[in-house]
Amino acid sequence: MVPALKSTCRSGEGERAAPNLPRYFPFVVVAIAVLALVNTLPPLPSWFVGSDVFPILATSTYSNASEFFDVIKTSLMPGYFKAGFYRPVSSAIWGAEYAVWGLNPRPYIAVNVVAHMLNVILLIPLALVLFGRHRPWIGPVAATIFAFLPFSADNVPVISRTPDILSGTLILAVCAIHFAPRSGRKAMWVSCLLTLFAFGIKETAFIIPPLITLGHLSTAEGGVRAAIRKSWPFWLILFLFMILRFLVLGGMGGYPEESGRRDPLHRIPVEFLSTLLLPFGFLKTWKCESVSSFTLRLAVSLILFELYSLSVRFSDRRRTPSPAHPPLHMSAVRFLLGWIALLLLLYLGSHRFERRYAYLAAMPGTLLIGTLLLYGVRRRKGRLIAHVAMLLVSWNFTFAPLFGGYDEWKDGADLASRYVQEVEKTIIGSSPDRKVFGLVECPQTISYRNRVPYISDVFLLGRRSLRAYFSLRFPDRTLKFVVRPMAITEPPEG
Repeated sequence: MVPALKSTCRSGEGERAAPNLPRYFPFVVVAIAVLALVNTLPPLPSWFVGSDVFPILATSTYSNASEFFDVIKTSLMPGYFKAGFYRPVSSAIWGAEYAVWGLNPRPYIAVNVVAHMLNVILLIPLALVLFGRHRPWIGPVAATIFAFLPFSADNVPVISRTPDILSGTLILAVCAIHFAPRSGRKAMWVSCLLTLFAFGIKETAFIIPPLITLGHLSTAEGGVRAAIRKSWPFWLILFLFMILRFLVLGGMGGYPEESGRRDPLHRIPVEFLSTLLLPFGFLKTWKCESVSSFTLRLAVSLILFELYSLSVRFSDRRRTPSPAHPPLHMSAVRFLLGWIALLLLLYLGSHRFERRYAYLAAMPGTLLIGTLLLYGVRRRKGRLIAHVAMLLVSWNFTFAPLFGGYDEWKDGADLASRYVQEVEKTIIGSSPDRKVFGLVECPQTISYRNRVPYISDVFLLGRRSLRAYFSLRFPDRTLKFVVRPMAITEPPEG
């Protein structure tokens, strides 16, 4: 095992004595994957949603090698997007998907669903790597919590947010491979290759080199010099990619200051932690829900909490000291805390945080929660923290998409689909020589913030989205749209 995360023992004897996993363990993994799928399905829309999806597809299409290289050597959405981002792997994936699926939305969404399920499953082998086979249930507990969190409803239905999901997949895979027991040179090459792909998917993967370094620093063995020796290939890949990115973008990229898409720095840590711990607070829920709904939600939370408390008391009576279960080594806990801190620093550096960004931070967060619930409760100092954590988990569980809500994507997709169909009828019924069409603007966003639960950032068809969609739909015609503005749509009363 990599010394940095030797969490179960300090000597080789403990590792060799690690027990085999239970025979039914694979069935538990499959059951959790099914739970993740069932929880992801309710908010899925029947059509495309997101303001960037059609500009992304329009600028990522390719049919030969020359067009492919043109796609991967340009910035994201050239001609549609003023901010500078370079995501060649994401563009290549979208182009391949468009070549296969065309304008059929369901396969694109299915890719996001599968990637999300893979993230849920990958938490389990990563937990085994971090905490060892002596503690096999941290991973399943963390994966179950992650599967039911509401952050999937913010990301999975939106094709333009595929990079958020896939970057998480590769971060989990790199950590699990690199820190695996007896990982050798082959594992280093594989993890470096996955890191390169992750950099090309989204900038959030830039945390991988410091994350690997942190993993090696979180132990007293080897010190800084050993950490640098084992992590320098990841830093070299980052350095080379940043040079390529600088050359493509002509600068550092990102959102320009005049875009207005920058949050005050002092608000980001507060929003980050509050969103991660409590996506929907008690006071907000009390204001938006009826008394009966709020009471039911609170009752379910308290029942789950009481079941956990009973299981702890039962476990205390049956527990006997065993040399097969050495003390929990804190290097893995420090590693997970550092992972969350690195993501917070990334959002501070970008001056931007949205609730959907908590999807990535929830990965190490749920592993920490799983550790607290199973092992923190065994210590006198950690018992209170573990019970508070379970209370938060119980409350957040009641907001799982499986139990309803999150209708914005479905309603927005129906609205945008009907709008596009009406415009298509006008274009198809017009003269082939007609190029200019006057339209009333499609609502660009839907807000259901007067109810709980809700999706934080819902965007539909902006003007650039219309231009990109009809360039894909009618590639042989040069169309121009004169769009009259329309106010933001609010949900109907009642």
